Amino acid sequence: MQRNTTSYFGAVHCSRAYGRIEALRAGGQTRLFGLLIGINDYKQSNITDLSGCKNDCDDVHAFLTNTLGAPASQIVRLEDAAATRTKIIEAFYSHFIDNPAIKRGDTIVIYYADQVELICPHDDGMLDTIGKPVFGIPDRTIEGLMRRLAYEKGDNIAVVLDSCHSGGMDRTFDGGEVRNLSTRGWLFRPRIPDDLDQDIWSWQPPG
Repeated sequence: MQRNTTSYFGAVHCSRAYGRIEALRAGGQTRLFGLLIGINDYKQSNITDLSGCKNDCDDVHAFLTNTLGAPASQIVRLEDAAATRTKIIEAFYSHFIDNPAIKRGDTIVIYYADQVELICPHDDGMLDTIGKPVFGIPDRTIEGLMRRLAYEKGDNIAVVLDSCHSGGMDRTFDGGEVRNLSTRGWLFRPRIPDDLDQDIWSWQPPG
């Protein structure tokens, strides 16, 4: 899968994606909370490392804090080794769903630079502490987290999946290598269990 958005074009896409966000202000402070995920280096050696995902997170972070005025303390960044499967899901709860600082209707931004349909955490393809394979985070799990988040905090949520194939555009503007995720190691990986994260995606609002 090719992944070749330039830092410049990443910033342009961010501006377009966030163009409709209304940063709510109360007492001069922007009521916006964000979770930014960028992974260049993967723990599994069969997954080709990327370059530029963390730079894209820098662009988005600068946009949220400098342009929209969100305090840096309200933006959580998970990058490389910090962006494991467990930590990504935990961040949805600790920084968003269970965060008493977020009031219903506050703006929530989730940004992920990489693949879609399956978020690939830093430890994707490895074995956990009890020897079971670590899977990516499927879209239905993300949907379940978003459903719970909207129920708890309102639906003023923007999700940006910076994963597009951008044709001939690359980070160097001169025909340099595009970043990609190799298919090596993906052909014989364990099938994602049908009940993976069932407690998350099966959740429904009371009543």
